Amino acid sequence: MTTPLFPAVLFGAMSLLLVGIRCAAQCTNPWLPGESRPGTNGEVYAVLPWDPDGPGPAAEVLVLGGRFSIAGHLAVANLAIYDPVTQTWSSLGSGVDGDVRSLATMPNGDLLVGGSFLRAGGVTANCVASWNGSAWSSLGVGVGGVVWSTALMSNGDVVVGGDFATAGGASVAHVARWNGSAWLPLGAGVQGRVLAMTELPGGDLAVGGTFSAAGGLPATCIARWNGSSWSALASGTNDAVHALHVLPNGDLLAGGAFTVAGGVPANRFASWNGTSWSAFGVGANDTVRALRRLPNGDLAVGGDFTSVGGTAANRLARFDGTNWFGYGAGTDGAIDAVGGLANGQLFAGGGFHSAGTVPSDNLAHWSGSAWLSLGMAANQPVWSLAPL
Repeated sequence: MTTPLFPAVLFGAMSLLLVGIRCAAQCTNPWLPGESRPGTNGEVYAVLPWDPDGPGPAAEVLVLGGRFSIAGHLAVANLAIYDPVTQTWSSLGSGVDGDVRSLATMPNGDLLVGGSFLRAGGVTANCVASWNGSAWSSLGVGVGGVVWSTALMSNGDVVVGGDFATAGGASVAHVARWNGSAWLPLGAGVQGRVLAMTELPGGDLAVGGTFSAAGGLPATCIARWNGSSWSALASGTNDAVHALHVLPNGDLLAGGAFTVAGGVPANRFASWNGTSWSAFGVGANDTVRALRRLPNGDLAVGGDFTSVGGTAANRLARFDGTNWFGYGAGTDGAIDAVGGLANGQLFAGGGFHSAGTVPSDNLAHWSGSAWLSLGMAANQPVWSLAPL
């Protein structure tokens, strides 16, 4: 009679289980990750070029914000600085305890950070804070929800937009202004998420997003604040506005997921001349998520597209005022943010694993003629980039 194998197999399996339990409790040699790759280990939602010492001798660096804990091989908390000269990473103190969604430079040179965090360093800072290069500060008691976008006005005021109903304890609607000492509403605000903001040449504020009204008046996805009241920009757009930029001639350029602006067909791009909308060339074949004026005057555009202006361009393109150009083979996934340095280098962030043939997890570096590798990290999307 053959002896059943089951008891022996069961005994062996139980022995392995007991060894595993003991090892979990006592072993000091846990599994280690394999070789890491260039980039960050989580999404990057914002990028900003920054010159830490202003007119001083230090070169520009790049500040990244998002949802990540590793940049290169450095442990960070949702914020990091990349120095393209030394190809090194550094942290901004102990960072923040939640997502970073927007970055801007304040008039005094400090970095303005917005997102969904509650603390910056050891400072209570509800969703908005400033970094002076060595320490964190709050802007009053902050705001009561996620900050998706920030704008610095020519009068020195800070405006933030996003998903919140209070700022400094006062009632607001998705957009608020910080005058240096207090938070103030912008009239009745807007009725929906604010994703993008920019100051217009005359000092008015343009805001874009997914809202349906501004100041109690119909305004679909884009509106204008003149300091005392809101107005619609004709009939707005038929889908989300993700990015806003003022063109050299003063017109407002909007990018997003829309295909109609003011009743005019406009594929993900449209320009507003102060009275009416027009298409911006043939547009893009998928969502535009980022618009950035480069130091040489060209416009860099990022998104989900594979064609823009009739030119093949995988998620990243450049417009010189007349023609569109791709950046080599582009990236293998979406671009959510772009940032250009004064020396002609460009950085792009999003959800990708390579730029051209160069391994680049969610953050990519363009030298001016080719994609380059950068500091090492892991495998999540980068959503936004900006030089500080």
